[in-house]
Amino acid sequence: IDGCSDPPAPGLGVAPPPADQLAAIDEARGALAAVRSLRSAGKSKDALARAREAIDRVTPLAYPPLQAEAQLALAQALVASGDDEAAIVNLADAVGAALRVGDDARVLDGLLLLLEVSGWKLARDKEAASWAALARGALARAGDPPRDEARLLVIQASVDIAAARNSEAATRLERALTLLTAVHGPDSPRLGNAINALGGAYLRSGRYAEAEALLVRATAMAEAAGGPNHPDVVTPLNNLALSHERQGRYADAIAALRRARTILADNSGPDHPNVGIVQQNIAGMLRLQGDLVAARGEAEGAVAIVEAKLGPEHPALAGVLSVRGEVLLDLGELTAARADFQRADAMRSKLLGPEHPTRALSLLGLGRVALAEDQPAAALAPLELGLKLLVGGDSDPVDLAQLRFELARALWATDDRPRAATLLSESRAGLVAAGVTGERTLKTVDAWLAAHPT
Repeated sequence: IDGCSDPPAPGLGVAPPPADQLAAIDEARGALAAVRSLRSAGKSKDALARAREAIDRVTPLAYPPLQAEAQLALAQALVASGDDEAAIVNLADAVGAALRVGDDARVLDGLLLLLEVSGWKLARDKEAASWAALARGALARAGDPPRDEARLLVIQASVDIAAARNSEAATRLERALTLLTAVHGPDSPRLGNAINALGGAYLRSGRYAEAEALLVRATAMAEAAGGPNHPDVVTPLNNLALSHERQGRYADAIAALRRARTILADNSGPDHPNVGIVQQNIAGMLRLQGDLVAARGEAEGAVAIVEAKLGPEHPALAGVLSVRGEVLLDLGELTAARADFQRADAMRSKLLGPEHPTRALSLLGLGRVALAEDQPAAALAPLELGLKLLVGGDSDPVDLAQLRFELARALWATDDRPRAATLLSESRAGLVAAGVTGERTLKTVDAWLAAHPT
């Protein structure tokens, strides 16, 4: 409502449509409103189908402001359906169309979504930086309204999280929450995305108790705003499950993730790529719980969905392959496990960069496979590199401790016992500091130390 009192934005003098087109334009705008409603309700497949129908209706009218509106609606529907590459192409077209008619609001909407898709969903950090610069310019042109500034901060923070810059993400999100609280009040559901993202940043940097409190709040906000089965509940619910896992509550985590998968499948279809991502997390929890047969089934299904829907070279697929590799390693299928870790690592190196911290997880897997094959010398290189990528960053302390432990095992077996002892001490200290989250790995470390007295 506030926007109605603002002075009109400086446009490019687009002429009004011919009188004989007014009725058709009104009908087309009604169709676009239906697209937005379906997308808001989480009906991504229906929204995409209606958006394509709307484009077919709008194109013959050749009215530039309506074309800009329709192109953005189509791009938003593509994002919701998980077709990221097609979304980027359509978003660039939508921003261009909005620029041509001086529609500053849609220019900013398109740039923010380009930033989100490129930097968060596809983890293309350098590409995202260009979209962020343009979005900041569009935001300044609009007078830096607090709500839009907060939107930019939240999306930039998600890009930071994808690049493992968790401290920077937390700083942006704390600022965004201050802005949103001032505008909407502390209990508005409009704070939910920022609260969820901040919980995710805390979770990834080891602040588990703070993360869980935020994620419980974000989940409750999403349920209050859209109902218990709205797709907006899925992301905070997924993050909440991960916080349960960090505290050893695997049954709670699995229950939350299965609920999230059901919500997604009911609203967006069982083959939506996000169903595969949630299924990957279920596989990981089942593995930790010790149910390797069920974990393998979930992991296989996750790989099938994500690869089919996102293609063979998408950052999300690397994560799914790593989880399947861990399951296969625990089952003793070492050749298959190595293949998954190698493929995941090659993808991460190519898509995210050779220095990206996420590579450490696939390198850890490769090191563990070599140790399981009684090849400690072969384990040294991947584990040394993995440790180098994590030390000094905002990584999860348990991941760092795990790498130190596995590298210590390799060094012990190759007769570098002084350094092995140092790493073992550092690993154990990190796991003790992590509290309940580190207990599972700590038991493994202590059992190994008992069998290998220093």
